Amino acid sequence: MSTPSTTDFLAAIEPLLPVLTRYARRLAGSALADDLVQETLFRAWRAHLRGAAPPRHAGYLCRILHNAFVSSKRKIAVRQRAAARGDVAPASLSAATQRSGSDPTDVLIARADAERVASMLDTLPPPQRRALLLVDVRGLTYREATDLLGVPSGTVMSRLHRGRRKLRATLAGP
Repeated sequence: MSTPSTTDFLAAIEPLLPVLTRYARRLAGSALADDLVQETLFRAWRAHLRGAAPPRHAGYLCRILHNAFVSSKRKIAVRQRAAARGDVAPASLSAATQRSGSDPTDVLIARADAERVASMLDTLPPPQRRALLLVDVRGLTYREATDLLGVPSGTVMSRLHRGRRKLRATLAGP
């Protein structure tokens, strides 16, 4: 049996970090996201040292992240959700414009829309928010979301339906 390679592990997780970080921010809020990602990578590294293969897809790490989040919620009280309002990374306008190649006004409108949707997602109950994040934001299939959340597929579908209905009602306004 060969010894686990640090370079293999780092090479495997590096392309998965942006997905993992986005999921952590949406799940726990930006104030706790870095700690959650660190805990996830620590758990994955420990598994790797015990002989597990390096992670090959984000679903594996997202499942570890989800479990770490649930564990932390059981152990400590969740900090105020006010910090979660800053989930959208405040990139500079010029950097965002250069990356997208679009008009600064379009970038501002897109950022405002993203912040509005992010704040609406924060108002949903956590089970509905998690289902929406996995399926609608990350683009996972219902089956993948079912596996990650550890609930029956009917539960995922009903959470998605209720969450989408609440978002539509909020977007429609009074």
